[in-house]
Amino acid sequence: MAAPFSYAVGLILGVPGYLLLKALGQLKFWVVSLAGAVTAAHPPFTNRTRSQDMVVRLLLPQIGDKTMGGDTENGGGRHESRWRLAVWGIAALVLLLPLLAMQFTEEVAWNLADFFIFGAMLAGAGGSYELASRLTRNTAYRTAVGVALAAAFILIWMNLAVGILGNEDNSANLMYGGVLFVGIIGALFARFQPRGMALALVATALAQTLVAVVALITGLGNTLILTGLFVALWLTSAWLFRKADRP
Repeated sequence: MAAPFSYAVGLILGVPGYLLLKALGQLKFWVVSLAGAVTAAHPPFTNRTRSQDMVVRLLLPQIGDKTMGGDTENGGGRHESRWRLAVWGIAALVLLLPLLAMQFTEEVAWNLADFFIFGAMLAGAGGSYELASRLTRNTAYRTAVGVALAAAFILIWMNLAVGILGNEDNSANLMYGGVLFVGIIGALFARFQPRGMALALVATALAQTLVAVVALITGLGNTLILTGLFVALWLTSAWLFRKADRP
C-alpha cells in the first residue's frame, strides 16, 4: 500500500465519507420527518412547499410502504439506533484488527497512512449505509446496499493492498475502477430506486466478468474464481433490490 495511487484513492473515498457523516446530522430531521409524514398520511404535493416536493422527488422516489418509509415510532427508533451502533462498532473493530495483528507478526507492517486510508474507506462505506438506513426501513433494500458496499469495499481494498492483477502498482488493476464506475453511474441514473438499482448491479457483474475475460485473453492472470465470488455478490445485491421493489 505504499503506492501514491493508493493514497489518492484513499483520499478520494474518504473525503466524501467524512463530508457525508457531517451532513447526516443536518439531514436527519428533514429527511426522516418528511418521509414519515409522507408515508403516514400520503398528503398531496400541493400541501407542501416547492422545496419539499423536490426533496421527495429526488431523495424518496416511489414513496410507499413497499419501498421507502419513515421511522416515527419510539420503539423503531431505538431499534435503529442499536443497529447503527452495531454497524459502526464492527467498523471500529475491523480498523483495530491490523493493529492487533502487528503485535503478533511482522507480516503486517502498517504505517499511519495505511490506517488513515483504511479508516477513510470504512467511513465512506459506513456513511453510505447510514444514509440508506435513514431513507428506508425496507430490509431487503438495506441488505442490498450492505452487500453492494461490502463487495465494493473488498474489491478496492484488495487492489490497494496486493493487487488482483499482478501487484498493487500494476495499472491493469484500474480496470476494476471501471467496474465500480459502472455501478455508480447506474445507481445515479436509477436515482437509487430499487428496480433501477437491480439493473445497475447486474451491469456491474457483467463489467467484472468482462475484466476477467480481458485479463485471461491478454495473459494478465486467471481471476475467474475470484471474479465468480464478486459476481455472486453483485447479483445477490441485484436480487435483493428486485425483491425490495415487490409489493
